[in-house]
Amino acid sequence: MSKKENGLPRPTVEIYARYKELEKDGDMDAFIDFHNQYDWTTEVFEEYGFYGLRSCIGEILVPPNYDDFKLLTCEDVRPGNKIVASENFKFGIIRAGASGEWLVKPEYDDIGFPNKFTSVRIGDKWGVLNTEDGKLHLPVEYDEIYNGDSFMFINGIGYLVKDKKFTVINDFGEYSEAVFDSAEPDEFGRIEVTFKGIKGFIDKDGKFTTDEDEAYFAEEV
Repeated sequence: MSKKENGLPRPTVEIYARYKELEKDGDMDAFIDFHNQYDWTTEVFEEYGFYGLRSCIGEILVPPNYDDFKLLTCEDVRPGNKIVASENFKFGIIRAGASGEWLVKPEYDDIGFPNKFTSVRIGDKWGVLNTEDGKLHLPVEYDEIYNGDSFMFINGIGYLVKDKKFTVINDFGEYSEAVFDSAEPDEFGRIEVTFKGIKGFIDKDGKFTTDEDEAYFAEEV
């Protein structure tokens, strides 16, 4: 059982099977305690200048056919997970453990982490991609996007800017028009906006309102 730089041992096949059992059982205290004893990190490995992914127990998840991957720190990639990968310096999305077909073809200069909706960039323009069907949910025509380290949403809300006007989008894919002069959550989680010089809120339909009772709330504060 080898140790990685963090000092934790790598799991054996038997330990990993127990880990998945605890995860399935739903006993979070037991699962977290067990999780903290081992290094579950997926390994990036190289062959002939190309990169692949290997699980914490040595299983080949992605063959070494790619230039790069976008992974979370200490991520435990499982077969079936969506992975952002690059080919010829363009990013797309593949599925771990599959035969190598692209779920999203490598045609973007950047892709955020592949939740159902995520950000994409071509040149200096941004859009929103639905990773489940590989189609654009919002076109690549926005000038800016506000996110957190490649996550499209913070507390379930994302913000894009086009011609200095804000669009607000939630993680269900519902979005407003790009009509607001500013947009941000307040201390209570309501989405505060400025529209034609008037401060107010976004309601559940993405429309402007000055009624606090109609304000849309982010998932968490």
